[in-house]
Parts: sequence; C-alpha cells; structure tokens
Amino acid sequence: MNRIGMLLAPALLSMLAAADAQVPSGASLGALGQPGPQVLRADYARTRAVISPIIHADRRVTFRLNAPEARDVRLTGHVIGPNAHWLSKDRSVPMTKGADGVWTRLEPGPEGPRDVQRELPGAMAVTIGYIGATGRDIGYYGTSGGNAGEAININQIDPAVARAAFPGPNGTWNAAALNASVANPFFGVAGAGEFAGSPTIQAGQLLRPFPQFGDVFMYEKTAGGRRQYNAATFVLDKRTTGSWGGRFSYTLSQTKDNQFGQSSTYQTRTATPQNNYDLDAEYGISNFDSPHRIILAPIVKFPGSKSSSSNARLLLNGWSASAVVELVSGSPLNAVMSTGVSNANLGLFGGRQRPNLTGDPNTSGSDDERVASDDNPDALYFRSAGFTSPGAGQYGTAPRADGDSRYQFRKNIDLVITKDTTIARTHTGEIRFEILNLTNTAKFRGIDSNAIDSSSFGRITQQAGFMRIWQLSFRYRF
Repeated sequence: MNRIGMLLAPALLSMLAAADAQVPSGASLGALGQPGPQVLRADYARTRAVISPIIHADRRVTFRLNAPEARDVRLTGHVIGPNAHWLSKDRSVPMTKGADGVWTRLEPGPEGPRDVQRELPGAMAVTIGYIGATGRDIGYYGTSGGNAGEAININQIDPAVARAAFPGPNGTWNAAALNASVANPFFGVAGAGEFAGSPTIQAGQLLRPFPQFGDVFMYEKTAGGRRQYNAATFVLDKRTTGSWGGRFSYTLSQTKDNQFGQSSTYQTRTATPQNNYDLDAEYGISNFDSPHRIILAPIVKFPGSKSSSSNARLLLNGWSASAVVELVSGSPLNAVMSTGVSNANLGLFGGRQRPNLTGDPNTSGSDDERVASDDNPDALYFRSAGFTSPGAGQYGTAPRADGDSRYQFRKNIDLVITKDTTIARTHTGEIRFEILNLTNTAKFRGIDSNAIDSSSFGRITQQAGFMRIWQLSFRYRF
C-alpha cells in the first residue's frame, strides 16, 4: 500500500504553486503570508503542483498534496498528538482524495490570544482581547496527582447491569438488593483471597467486573479528559510619566472541564466521580473557575523639593508608592451525599452520589456574618436546604461544581513605599517599606464538610493565606 505522511512543522509545509492558481478571498498564502485573491506568477509553475497550505480568513487552514497514486495520505505533527509515533492513528489524521488526485484536509486554526490595542491621549493605551485554551486527553485529577481517593474505580458495578439484575421503580435499580447478603461462592476456595473466609457476601459484589476483588483503581487516566477556557480581557495602561502611571485589567472568563480530582485551596471538593462509567458527565464548571478578576496596579511619584537646602532635598525627594489591588471570584460549591448515604443509595461499590439541586444554597450577609467564629459559632456559608437527597437507585442532578454558589470573593491589597537617595555620583541608597495584605482581610478555606447530610455542611472555620505583614528594608548600591 502506498502511504504518505505529510509533516506539519512549525512552518507548516513547503509550498508548491501552480501557474494562474487562485487563493480564496480573505485567505493568505501560508508561509508567504500574501492576502488573496492573487494570481501567481508563471515562474512558480510546476507540473500538477498545488497551493498548500491556505490560511482562511477565519484562521482555518487547508492542507493539500498532489499524490494521485497514493492510497493513504495522513497529516501529522506535534500539535495533533505529542506522545505517539508520527504515523500512528493517535498522532495523524487522514486526508481526503479528490477526483483530480489532490488530497486535502481542513484543520481549525490555532487558539491563543487575539488582541486589539489603541493608543489614547495622555500616554495611555487600551487593549481588548480574547484568550482561548483547549485541553484534550488530560488527567482527570488536574494538578492533584491521583492517590486512592483521586482515582477511577474500574471495579464499580455498571448501573445498566444493576438495573437489569435488580430493577427498581421508574427506571431505577434496587440498591437494597445489591447490598443484601447472599451465599458466598468464594467461601473456602483456596486462593480466593479476601472473600474466601466468609460464608456470605453482598449480592452486588458478584456483579462487579472483577467479583473476586474489592476496589480496583486506575491511576493517571487521561483519555477523555478535557478542559475549555475562554476569556475576554480589558487592559488600560498608563506609562509612568510625570507623577503617576500604572495598569488596570479586568478578565471575564469561564473554565469548564471534567477534572473531578482538581483541588483548590479555597474549596472543599470530593475527588470521586458520580459514575465511573460516565466520566464525561463530570464536564461542567471547573473547581478553580474564577469568572471575574480585577487587578489595579498604580504607581505614584511624589513631587520633590526644590529648596536650596540640601537637607530638605535629601529628606523630601525620591519618594514613590506603588500598590497591587486584586479582586477575584470565589471557587464554586461542590456538594455530595455522605459516604454512608451514597453507598446505601447507589449500592454500586463505586462513585459518589450527588444531591438534587432544588433551591439556593447561599446564605445572606457579609463574610464575617457567614463564617463561623467564637461570637457566631453556628454561622453557615451555605445551607443544605438548597439540596435534597435523590433517594435510592439513581444519580443526583446537582452539577459537580455549582457556579451560582461560590465561596468568598477574595480581596487583597499590597502597598510598597520607597525612597531613593543619591549619596555620591555612583552611590545610591533605597529605603523600602512593604505592607502585604494592607487591609488585613482574611481569606477562608473550604467548608468543613461538603456532604449535605453532615452537620458540618456549609460551615467555614479555617483561614487560608496570611494576615497583614510589614517589612522594612535598606539597600545600598555602588
């Protein structure tokens, strides 16, 4: 079989162009970057040559190759699959052969930032942009790794098997029957392992894919893991001219994924999917999604003294201040049923049942009023009344992460005051006074329990980060 691999390199492809060939309107001619439509000069002509690649106005790219005798032509490159052989199916995609013997393939354009910038009066510039990022076949545990609590249990009972063996009302399954004790076929069998010593066994154990074993965990699974990030950005810059400058930026974003194991300092989450047979159902708002982020970074130079007194100039000149103000949306709420209730309701020996979302879990008031303290030990940040138990033999409808119920909107201000002094021609000194978390605003960890049937659900009792820090430093340069 004639097989051709078409390499997708950083320069995309070397290009052959036929005489009088046309580039579609709004497209550019690959490596030459020339806008179409355009008639190519006759000295580019080669026998049965084709234009490739063609970059369209919407950033899609058409690859073409003239190979009338070939039976299989594939497009390959590191952007298609970095961990596979260059001609394997995991790292190459097929091209389509036309009646003229030319093979073609249309690929989406690269993702990344797209900005529009405009200069404004007063040494200022405004930038409006878009940032997009797509992840495919990435770990379900994110940056958390994957221990026994963050792995996929491949020995869970398939819900379809449970439903067929022990059907319940309205399309559910009978979880109580799965948890019931029956005669143990492994009892007394040499080499049967942990189940050989008991005359009875739970009925559901016999329906597991590997009934002779307990939980069987798969680590580092990536197939099917996905993430999508989209963000609109607004940035206003002011060059530090005269007495002030700085930057203001606002990012409106959304992150979605099915990385159920991803952790966050500011969130309590259960790193177990609801159904190990349907990991795609975990796709939704990410555990670390922060839709709003505002950063203000001003710089102010204080006017100096023009006094003839050297002592006055030494004391009053060279002062400046800068700050970083950051405002960030909180992480979304992850709510589940407790382990005991989930096991009783599902009976599948795997997965963690989520509740049904039936109301608003948020409580009202300021952070101080919603966080438990010595003065208000019963304060709740979220309330369980916004959820109900799904009951036996079915999964809950609450999303893995509820974007409408979020933890603390975090606020932080850092301030730096400096004074520069010229001591001699090549000798300077600097006094630097820094205050981190200027307003001494507390940041909080996740709730004590995210199980709605727990008495600790919705209660925050721990801080994260640090309180106000002062620092004074001196620097001498020569």
